[in-house]
Amino acid sequence: MPDALYVNMGDSYAPTIVYDVASGEYLFTSWGDVVEAADAAREAEAASAAEAETVEG
Repeated sequence: MPDALYVNMGDSYAPTIVYDVASGEYLFTSWGDVVEAADAAREAEAASAAEAETVEG
């Protein structure tokens, strides 16, 4: 099952309804913003892991 379901409005940054499957919440945002936020979170997590590895190593 996907992490989120959304209504395709034809433009990645057009406001739409997004259903977050994990939390059960409905959001009013754009699909593009959801993807950018997820990418930023993954990048921050990777940077944090790399920093921790450098400190420990």
